[in-house]
Amino acid sequence: MSVLLLSAVPTGLVFESWKSYLQRNCCYAAPIEVFASNQCGGMKSLPASVPCKSSSGPAATPAKPEAARPPFLFEVGMRLEAKDRLNPSMVCVASVVDLNASQQRVEVYFDGWSARYNYWCDATDSDIHPVGWCRANSRTLQPPKDTAFSSWESYLSQNAYRAVPFKAFTSGQTAGMPPQADNFQKGMKLEARDRLNPHMVCVATIADIQNGRLLIHFDGWTVKYDYWCAPDTEDIRPVGWCDNVGCPLQPPKGQPKDSFHWNGYLAQEGATSAPKHLFAPEGRTQIGCFMKNMKLEAKDRQNPTLTCAASIVKVQEGRLLVHFDGWTDTYDYWCERSSADVHPIGWCKQNGLSIKPPKGHVGAFQWADYLEQQNARAVPRHLFTEEQLAMPVRRPFEVGMKLEAKDRKNPTMTCVATVEQMRAGGEELLIHFDGWTAKYDYWCCRDTADIHPLGWCNMHRVKLQPPKGMNSATFNWNQYLMDIDGMPAPDACFTPASRSAQRS
Repeated sequence: MSVLLLSAVPTGLVFESWKSYLQRNCCYAAPIEVFASNQCGGMKSLPASVPCKSSSGPAATPAKPEAARPPFLFEVGMRLEAKDRLNPSMVCVASVVDLNASQQRVEVYFDGWSARYNYWCDATDSDIHPVGWCRANSRTLQPPKDTAFSSWESYLSQNAYRAVPFKAFTSGQTAGMPPQADNFQKGMKLEARDRLNPHMVCVATIADIQNGRLLIHFDGWTVKYDYWCAPDTEDIRPVGWCDNVGCPLQPPKGQPKDSFHWNGYLAQEGATSAPKHLFAPEGRTQIGCFMKNMKLEAKDRQNPTLTCAASIVKVQEGRLLVHFDGWTDTYDYWCERSSADVHPIGWCKQNGLSIKPPKGHVGAFQWADYLEQQNARAVPRHLFTEEQLAMPVRRPFEVGMKLEAKDRKNPTMTCVATVEQMRAGGEELLIHFDGWTAKYDYWCCRDTADIHPLGWCNMHRVKLQPPKGMNSATFNWNQYLMDIDGMPAPDACFTPASRSAQRS
């Protein structure tokens, strides 16, 4: 490299050093960031003595004060999402393969690809983002080359990888991503949706915070209605939200609705409300072209073998309230627009399945005729994801497979469990908790979100309850499976919801 550079010096000039040469000629070195990793020959930064000019001017004299940097928490082997600088429209699954902690710089490697695509960048560079950035910003994430990748959750858990901590990134690098639980405090009051009755929003309290998740408790009610949720869920809203949107608020049990006022209640309880800025941003009443009264096909969550003619009765904060035509609202449920439980009209016919027509419908059901009779429109097909358009291909469970399952008698706990029996052609499973008696067993549909693949608790930072008599601090799935010659239930057995859903 030196020979080549020296040969480029004009004849007759004495070349002592890059520093003196650049200063004498009022030049700057090209910043190291513009070079690929294999062009740097192991260099992580330019020598401090070499004048360097970036796109914003000389590094030594920035145009404006720099914002406070987040803590440098990067470690070799951690995963993140990174822009491919040779194809800037692509954001890919990536790893930290080297770093310079003193200068807070990292080398980015694209999983599965040649190291010639690597590049060094500052830890605050806008080309790198936390795990989940693409999903939060509706961007396509390029998976690792020649490696199975269904989701970050399974990729990290199956390979025992760790993601770069969220707080290692700047606000610019995390733009569009949901809030984090660290800013909430135990005891704060808010308004929360009752997941067993999605039409109701109630006075609630943050009863606990663990592993980045909130435990919601409905004031005045027993803990059996409590649920854990992510801080960005649209099931929780700040105090006063119901008044602002005209939604009835259910007061604490025993208090009349007409006499409940938040200010008086907070003073009476000596409590504070969760600040508004901690909640996910308000959504729109229309998502793309998802609109109230549009028709679609939806799974009946109370009878998951049925897919029915349904309508969108409300669009709120990025979610859809699904209603089954002709039936009462007791079967309604809220879901994300990308939920695998909803599909475009014609999905059942396309996949050779029977659709459940509206209650009371006489004769053969045809969507075209029904839409005309109802003067209704279908949700446009292009608004659905590939997963919602396709026929799910699922591997069957087998008796003896291991998984992680919610304890329905204590819904805050997720435990090591086994598929004990199956019936209805494998559509229903008997879940048994390892080390415990059969009185805690329960039957469930294979599509339930109460069961998860191995590693789900670790991915979602939820405490996993080991078999009775074992220490949760030392329990390890790999060792346990070896000790008992057990077989894990593969990810392909589970629905996308049970692989990645937040605990309900």
